[in-house]
Amino acid sequence: MNTSKNFGTNHDNSEELLIMVPFALLNAIGQKQDELLQLIQKGHHQAPALKDYLSEAEAKKLLSKGKTWFFNMRNLGKLTGVKVGATRFYKMTEIQELFNNA
Repeated sequence: MNTSKNFGTNHDNSEELLIMVPFALLNAIGQKQDELLQLIQKGHHQAPALKDYLSEAEAKKLLSKGKTWFFNMRNLGKLTGVKVGATRFYKMTEIQELFNNA
């Protein structure tokens, strides 16, 4: 029994499978790939913009707020959360703004 999805065709060789992708998406993927390759060649093993973000745990300590407060701030659009694996990160500038208004 074959459980893989082959879009209605049965291919034994995945190299023969063709998928249509919009050119804009293909171009964006290629640009991101180029950026990643440049970072690797420069010796960056961590995304350079990561220093602009705080983990939710760090932000909780800084603002003395709980998980529900952060959930509510995301729903109100006051925080932009980015989830990487099981960890959520927030832009440092947004945290600073909330800290100053607290």
